[in-house]
Amino acid sequence: MLLADGQTAGGYPKIATVITADLPRLAVMAPGQTLRFAAVSVAAAEQAARAREAELQALIAGIGPLAEAGNGDPQAI
Repeated sequence: MLLADGQTAGGYPKIATVITADLPRLAVMAPGQTLRFAAVSVAAAEQAARAREAELQALIAGIGPLAEAGNGDPQAI
């Protein structure tokens, strides 16, 4: 698997691309773990990217000061 930081000088055919929405899943895979590619349309890849972005925005919206999240006691977390 070659990502942006591991490009070759060229000469190798590119047989598949991981859609942006799936890069976090790829990043946590262990060496030797099985990986399967599935063909998706550009529209499906764009929809997956929008869904991933919405998930991230929901997580960000849920972040608040510690005092609002609980009693402010770090040991209680």
